Amino acid sequence: MDSNRRLADAVLAAFNQACEQERLDAAELLLQVLELVQTPPSAQVIERRARAAEGNDHARERLAGLRAPRGKSIH
Repeated sequence: MDSNRRLADAVLAAFNQACEQERLDAAELLLQVLELVQTPPSAQVIERRARAAEGNDHARERLAGLRAPRGKSIH
């Protein structure tokens, strides 16, 4: 059994315990962690790059808006 599988098993056990104790806030976070550890690292890199690119797009739009003459915004 590989270390990622053991980590997923431990996180799942913690998730189940959080549900049993009705700690839904913790259960929600643990579910996110479970999904993260079950995602191959290469997919995580691709997802991070996509989020970064989206943030860069928003930054470019903001900068364009600041550079536009007053009263005229670029969208």
